[in-house]
Amino acid sequence: MKIHRLTVGPFHTNCYIIQINEHCFIVDPGGDVDRIINKIYHLRCTPLAIVATHAHFDHILGAKPLKERFNIPFWMHREDLPVLLAQPAFVKHFWGIELPDTIDSVDRFLDEGDALNTGVKVIHTPGHSPGSITLAGDGFLIVGDVIFKDGYGRTDLPGGNESLLFRSISRILSYPDNTSVLPGHGEVTTVGYLRKITDLW
Repeated sequence: MKIHRLTVGPFHTNCYIIQINEHCFIVDPGGDVDRIINKIYHLRCTPLAIVATHAHFDHILGAKPLKERFNIPFWMHREDLPVLLAQPAFVKHFWGIELPDTIDSVDRFLDEGDALNTGVKVIHTPGHSPGSITLAGDGFLIVGDVIFKDGYGRTDLPGGNESLLFRSISRILSYPDNTSVLPGHGEVTTVGYLRKITDLW
């Protein structure tokens, strides 16, 4: 298994391609669809699904065109469905931006303990949003916007909950120190590093 990271879109979202032999999963395609497609062709892997760690617009902007291009399903947690459906109105209200035609339906709802395959499992890590998930593999965690190398996810957006977020962060910090933490924005880090900085909060 290999993890490839592309920083995409206007909010510099980390899109991850989880490659498993000749297949792959696309995680958080936040824009720059052509770059993602070119990377997949370069890797010569066949996408099986698009997975959103959560439904904020900067993590799903490329989901619909990728779904249509590869004829693959879109997966996320059920509790983020209201967040997904509210994104166009939310973005227009707060930023005055008309979103392009974004994805508005889910083909499979992921929940705690589900598996993308035998090597990647779903952990429900709410707080940044109700349905935020972490993808846990052998030696890595793809955490979305739960925690970053230099801080943690905001909780002031609709559905955010600070106490739930800190509980989710505690779950992430329970992994071994050498576990790689792949956030939704910014640089890759480790559980050991995060454990040290969270002692300063």
